[in-house]
Amino acid sequence: MNTRDEAPTDLTSSSTVTVDDAGAVVPSGSSAASQKERFPGQGISLGDGAQLPMEDWQFYFDTLSPNLSANLDDLAAYLDLPSDQLVSIRKGYNTEHERCFHVLWSWLQKSSVRNDTERLKHLRDALKAAGRNALAEEDIPTRNMYEYKGNVHDKEKKIQNGREALKIAKGVGDNSARLGRYFNLKEEDIARIVSNTHGDAVKQGQQIVEACINQNLLNTRQYLCDGLNYIGNILLINEMNEYWG
Repeated sequence: MNTRDEAPTDLTSSSTVTVDDAGAVVPSGSSAASQKERFPGQGISLGDGAQLPMEDWQFYFDTLSPNLSANLDDLAAYLDLPSDQLVSIRKGYNTEHERCFHVLWSWLQKSSVRNDTERLKHLRDALKAAGRNALAEEDIPTRNMYEYKGNVHDKEKKIQNGREALKIAKGVGDNSARLGRYFNLKEEDIARIVSNTHGDAVKQGQQIVEACINQNLLNTRQYLCDGLNYIGNILLINEMNEYWG
């Protein structure tokens, strides 16, 4: 199974991401990002009639969410999300990231538009109206844009359930849902795990990691480090390298 997305042949490539000297991605807009080398990534630009797999919508929303908190009320309104549903989302999720993600996810689930090109236009119009013009102009990112370029000990070795998954879960903390989305775990699987673990971040993280392993979504150490790079957890990459060594 391919562990990294390949951009379809009719898609354009224009996005860039910033990497630090260790090979880690630096979030766009940060002071560090303006000082580091940039390399091109393959972003998706949907053509007329193109459809985006649901797991790619998940990932797209996850990449947008860190930048939406200050504009969430306006964005929800421009996406025609009922105010009582926004209140429910705010009460139901503990982190700003998950609240932002689930505003977007709820909009997608209830959208009457079935053409993804039109969906994307609606979303981008809402982002612009909410004051996030730069986000609206970016191509949809792909996972291979976050490949970790640093050293990974025995990088093709398989990730294991049990002790190794537990160590990852302890290091990931509240970001396990984000990691699951990077690895293409379906949102309904993430939601079920979140519900069953009752706010226990470590149990949630271990079950998400093990679900990814069991579904062959997460296999090698390299791909784990790619996912950790995506969520910005370079410390855990270093800890895992020490653990593996």
